[in-house]
Amino acid sequence: MKFKIKFLYYCFFLLGLYLSVPINSKPLLIGIEETGTPIIQKFVFPDFCNSVGKISIYEDPNGFFILGANDKIILFYGNEFLNIPLKGQVNIISNQKSVFYTGYNTLGIIKIYKNSLPQLIPLVSDTGKSDFGQIDKVYLSDDLLIFNNNKKIFSTKDGKSFNILDSSQFFIQLFRVKDKIYINKPETGLSFLSGEKIISLKGTEIIKPSKIASLQNYDNGLLIKTNNEKNFLLYSFKDSKIKPVFFGFEDLVEQAGFSDAIFLPSGQLLIGTKGAGVFFYDNNLHSFTRISTNEGLLDNYVSNLHIDKAGNLWIIHENGLCRMELNISLSSFGINSGITGTVNDIYRFKNKLYIATTDGFFRSDYESIGNSQLFKHLTFVRDKKIINKCFRIIENNKKLFVFSSNGIELISDNEQKTILRKEIIACDIFYNIAEKYIFIGNADGLSIYKLNNSEISLIAEINGIGISDLAADSSSLWIRTTDNRLGRLYLPLIKGKTLTIQFFDSKYGLPQICERLYFLKTIRGIKFCYSVGIYEYNSSKNIFELSKDEIPAQLEGFPRLAELFVDRFKNHWYSVWSNYENIKGLLLFNDNKDFSPFFLNTGMLHTPIFNDSNIMWIGGTNILYRFDYTKKLKKNRNFAALIKRVIIGEDSVLLIQLEEPEISYRYRNIKFIVSSTCFEGEPFIRYQYRLLGFNKKWSSWDRNNEISFQNLNYGNYIFQLRALNIDGITSDITELSFCILTPFYRTTLAYIIYFALILFILFVLLRYRTWLFIKKKEEIDKIVQKRTAEILQEKEKSEQLIANLLPKETADELKQTGKASSQKYSLVTVLFSDIQGFTKIAEQMNPEILIDQLDSFFFQFDSVVEKYNIEKIKTIGDAYMCAGGIPNKNITNPIEVVLAALEMQEYMRDLKRKNANIWDLRIGIHTGSVIAGVVGHKKLSYDIWGDTVNTASRMESSGEAGKINISGQTYELVKDFFVCQYRGKMPVKYKGEIDMYFVEGIHPELSANDSHTLPNDKFFHKLQLLRLQDLEDLVFEKLKNELPENLYFHNINYLKEVYNTVKLYSCAETLTDEDILILHTAALIMDIGYIYTYDDHEAKSIEFAKKILPSFKYKEDQIIKITQLIELTKGLRKPETTEEKIIIDAEMTYLSRADYPELIMKLYQEMVEYDKIGSIEEWINMQIVLLSNHIYYTPVANKLRDVLPEQQIEKLLKFLKK
Repeated sequence: MKFKIKFLYYCFFLLGLYLSVPINSKPLLIGIEETGTPIIQKFVFPDFCNSVGKISIYEDPNGFFILGANDKIILFYGNEFLNIPLKGQVNIISNQKSVFYTGYNTLGIIKIYKNSLPQLIPLVSDTGKSDFGQIDKVYLSDDLLIFNNNKKIFSTKDGKSFNILDSSQFFIQLFRVKDKIYINKPETGLSFLSGEKIISLKGTEIIKPSKIASLQNYDNGLLIKTNNEKNFLLYSFKDSKIKPVFFGFEDLVEQAGFSDAIFLPSGQLLIGTKGAGVFFYDNNLHSFTRISTNEGLLDNYVSNLHIDKAGNLWIIHENGLCRMELNISLSSFGINSGITGTVNDIYRFKNKLYIATTDGFFRSDYESIGNSQLFKHLTFVRDKKIINKCFRIIENNKKLFVFSSNGIELISDNEQKTILRKEIIACDIFYNIAEKYIFIGNADGLSIYKLNNSEISLIAEINGIGISDLAADSSSLWIRTTDNRLGRLYLPLIKGKTLTIQFFDSKYGLPQICERLYFLKTIRGIKFCYSVGIYEYNSSKNIFELSKDEIPAQLEGFPRLAELFVDRFKNHWYSVWSNYENIKGLLLFNDNKDFSPFFLNTGMLHTPIFNDSNIMWIGGTNILYRFDYTKKLKKNRNFAALIKRVIIGEDSVLLIQLEEPEISYRYRNIKFIVSSTCFEGEPFIRYQYRLLGFNKKWSSWDRNNEISFQNLNYGNYIFQLRALNIDGITSDITELSFCILTPFYRTTLAYIIYFALILFILFVLLRYRTWLFIKKKEEIDKIVQKRTAEILQEKEKSEQLIANLLPKETADELKQTGKASSQKYSLVTVLFSDIQGFTKIAEQMNPEILIDQLDSFFFQFDSVVEKYNIEKIKTIGDAYMCAGGIPNKNITNPIEVVLAALEMQEYMRDLKRKNANIWDLRIGIHTGSVIAGVVGHKKLSYDIWGDTVNTASRMESSGEAGKINISGQTYELVKDFFVCQYRGKMPVKYKGEIDMYFVEGIHPELSANDSHTLPNDKFFHKLQLLRLQDLEDLVFEKLKNELPENLYFHNINYLKEVYNTVKLYSCAETLTDEDILILHTAALIMDIGYIYTYDDHEAKSIEFAKKILPSFKYKEDQIIKITQLIELTKGLRKPETTEEKIIIDAEMTYLSRADYPELIMKLYQEMVEYDKIGSIEEWINMQIVLLSNHIYYTPVANKLRDVLPEQQIEKLLKFLKK
């Protein structure tokens, strides 16, 4: 009885003390066991999981979790969170072999598949017909589905008809405890269901007004936590009574807010709070512990708690999940226990644990709670004197020696004093049978001391070498200098012998690259760790070799492993190191299948370890781990291999959205991103795979989680995957079926096209032979015409006659060669004019007046034809003959000749209006091919011959006075400019009948006067657009003949493509004829400067434009606009007008083409030729920047682009990676 009273006294005394402790205080433990905080693993929710609200949880047998949250279901797949939207607060409830979900006006079953989103099968859906509101819980009882909302409980068998089992005016709650469904409502208190019958639970009336926050099976009864009561209540089935239960932390829970409670299999009660983390209550020891953010939780707000199938605790917060391993041998002490800095050494001396860290020297203590000595927990106190970086702790002669950056401190029972004051950067100890040496290194050199009882004495020094690290073994002191050299001092030291340090380099097998070196003391001696590998010294060969430690099969493939030692329990301790994965720490491995390996990522290559009886102490940064050999690490939690993503071509597709996908043959390069749900096994999970349909053999085990297949053939495939954890357990096979579609060229339609193409080729070949026959005939005709022209030419010429009578080109040829060759012109317009009734007029008129009159006419006609670049051929009596399109070929000569004819007739009409006796003029015009040349020997004459001349003469003779009679062939060439009247056909020898037209005048919209004889600006703009074809021929011929051969990108094909692109884009915009003319001309000429220079080709292009365009009738203001457009392309300045946008977009069209990678490689090759670029990496990066910032200014350019910039950049990045 006295013992019970004393125990109650201490319980209430402890409660009074604990209530004085703030919520964020350290964990409390009854007794003096050196047990720390369990290891906590954190998983933070991504951004889309914000505002999750109250969370419910279900653990799938394969190891992943389904979480119910506000407006969503969250899936936790192997360290990745996925989201399924759902209306209302979602609850996930597991019943027997089914998993249910509830939400607003909806509840259903979750059907779970591997590698696909769970299927939600609604039993009640929000279709508008049901009005359940927010559904809270759902349970399956035999064949009845029981669920509730805030005020009613429903049952259904078929999901169509619903019965109301119970209701409340205030609220109603459902709970399931040990397969029994309980109901709580304020009117009656607790009751339970038996079938569809509700049976009241006697004695629960006391809780009638309260909502129940937690209902647990406990001590042959129900443990109840209500919202209104601070204490827990225990309902006993035995006597049907409720009584309060006191645990000692009720006030803290009340202050923080209760959220959830569960019992562990060991009997411990876990309490989740809304502001104080988690409370652990041990029913056997009657003690409690608190875990909060100080011990590693994400948040002190706990939504609810879950125990997984391996016995681990999952703490659910609003911002993520925490996984805590319970009842295992590993725990920790951190900043909350007083430890700061990176631990360098650990030692137990006279029942106290001492720790040397980069932040000072610490000793263990047991901190009491209040004034009581019964309740203590392990803590660490920093030594007030040793506050600098500490390296080592050694014991000698029952005294402790502490090595810090300021010297050596001696600690004994009665005193603590400094026995050496000296800067220390590195130190180590060497023992042999007779002597103990202390090696101290710093920036000045190496000092060697002898340790004798409590005294140390300097015996040798080596100066002039900066020391950064030391490591001693049985025969050597290994030295790392401040410049990262590796040296060796032979041990033991021999008295009287000069100390010399032997240095090693790549000649001894070390890496050639000067990398950071680390020493590692292992079971096989000192290891030398570089990023390229771990080396060991072969004393027999005096060289360094890569370490060849034997490692278990489960650890094969890990970058850096070195076995440190084997403890007395046959545990193998490994140092693990991988800079690439930011992994440094310790791995414990045991072949015993009852003992599971574990890995500590301490962040240290050389992790300090201290063997303390059945406890192993392990150092880290701001943390000390405690490993208890007496507890076994056995985890039975299932895990699964997961296919997280499938990357097809350029598209990344989440696997859970695929179900036997069909993949285009174009994207037959496939990459699988895999993982597992073995959270505790990272980073030692390895994967094995095979692709049925490609290879039946399994791959070797590999840690790589990216699996690629290139150039797969079309057909059906099954990708199979399995994972192997560090325990040697293999997961079940996960598989994904997919199909690569047959390429088009192997389909039936393709074979039909092939057959049709063969027939077409045969047809083309037959037509080609016919064309060859016709072409041969034309060549014979040309030879005959050429020989005829040569006979007509005279050898002797008069220079004066050449100057006056012949075209300039013909005259120049005669001067240079002594003869003029004849030439055939395919498009020449011949004009004949004749005065009506001239023979009669000549008989009646004075000869001198007649000649003067004719001379004035012909003088005016000469000025007209000269104005339109028409060549006067000759006059015969009253007949005047001229031709357009010679000697300079042009496409506009039909229009220009007709314009000249209109002006001639208008001139005659003007004269006739002044003088009625003025003669009437007939004009005939025909267009066709002619032969032009010089005839005569002494008296040279430039003339033309051919059917065209004869036909033109017939047009004149068949015309009418004051009219212009043109042939049908000429009409077809000028009808867009002139109004013509059809007048019938005329028979022509050897040519049949020819259509004839009278030219009435210029089209009204193109005319500048009412008589429609003068052209306006619109007429000339239209004519210039036609004349542009002549300029095209000139420019492209010049580019073809004169462009440098090393212009691999800016060649004639590229320049033509840009020009044609400008023409295409201009069709999509609303531009005037003059705007189109200026734009097309600028696009045609802007790159001709490459003929002369590469650096400033725009200036040369402008110079060429100013020189050539006046000869093509361009006005000064038009030439200025053209040169301004060309100038704009220099540096690709931001365009403002539509024309500027078109020309800039056309020049940059190559950025969106499918063959963009090949084009930029040609441009790179071209720029290398002209020393404009450096490395290919620099070039690719420039292109990436250009693609990232470039935009097209015109809608048509954006619409016609082949490839998006992001896709081009992806191609470049892949190329750069290769």
